[in-house]
Amino acid sequence: MNRVISPKRQDNKTIIIMILLVLILFSTFNSVSNILKPVGFISLSLLLTITLYLLLFHFSISKKLLKTHLVILVSSTIMLFIMLIGLYNNPSLSGIKAIYQFVSVIGLLVFFSLIKWNAHKNKLMYKFSIILIIFLPIFGDIGFIGAYMVLPIFFVLLQRKKTVVNAVLIIICLYLIYLAGMRAVFLLLFVSAITYFIWNFISKTKLRFITYFLSLTTGLLSFVFIYPNLINWSKYPEADAFIYAYTGKHIMSGRNRIWGPLIDKINEKPFLGHGTGIIPYDVLGIQISSHNLYLQTALQNGLIGLIILFILFLIIWLIYFRTKNIYSTKLSASFFTGILVYQSFEVVLTQNKMDTAVIFWIIIAIGISNSIYKDRSDY
Repeated sequence: MNRVISPKRQDNKTIIIMILLVLILFSTFNSVSNILKPVGFISLSLLLTITLYLLLFHFSISKKLLKTHLVILVSSTIMLFIMLIGLYNNPSLSGIKAIYQFVSVIGLLVFFSLIKWNAHKNKLMYKFSIILIIFLPIFGDIGFIGAYMVLPIFFVLLQRKKTVVNAVLIIICLYLIYLAGMRAVFLLLFVSAITYFIWNFISKTKLRFITYFLSLTTGLLSFVFIYPNLINWSKYPEADAFIYAYTGKHIMSGRNRIWGPLIDKINEKPFLGHGTGIIPYDVLGIQISSHNLYLQTALQNGLIGLIILFILFLIIWLIYFRTKNIYSTKLSASFFTGILVYQSFEVVLTQNKMDTAVIFWIIIAIGISNSIYKDRSDY
């Protein structure tokens, strides 16, 4: 059974969390193209560095590595080894940056999963969510607000209180996502809702649980090949007209023009990829993002890197099964599936937009925390 050495002073831990929340708040400036961007970069760098330091400090004091964290760190270390091979084959500053970002988000995941997310800390995050909702429209860039709203929605739902205030907060978040024009975020929430409502069915047995995850990830990989060819579908004009009428955007967002050529480049070096830190411009000469974490991973570190990444995700998913009956695990796991689907349209979970990645990994970490504190009774 996992055992955790409790902190000597719970108040100190709360203070640390509050400091990190301030850094998270200011790190959102990293996506703003104005004078505040350096503030966001510095805040984000401090956040990732401090969490890594605190994590190392924790392990140096406790001198114990929990089984839950061991499996995460082993798979992450294998992924890191593959990335180092990619860096060796193609040395670059962007490759070093990608490795630092991966190590940082895994460290952040482990650190936040060490926190005992009791009612007090959940309430603290709820208040922070309200601040985030007020803060971002005033100081942030409306074009990037959408993904940030996932965190307030999560912590409002975590309160499990059907109040007018909470309903208004959810509506505001959805409206801000709409203003940002980020359909992928709505898809994230939609997939999260589906997982949540069928949770009792898929978690009834471990076989169902694994089958659901494998079906989801298989669908994500299949989508990469299906999406570019949708334009050849006989019903495409009608479907496109329907989508445009309700979203103001066409089905084809331009990704169809980049994914096909990227797949061809991946096939040139299918096993270990073209090198850690490589971007589409390096192989195609096109100034555009791949907008797909899985294609980006395969491009950089090949199918081996992609498989290891999915193994890491599967490990996280299996950790959720240990506390499947806890509400916050159910909610965290549901959002986890939505976040994975979101990565089919963006590259934010392990590299690039780390300010958004921080938000996603905190949500994921809360479900893992339940597994670590499995015998706690404050739910």
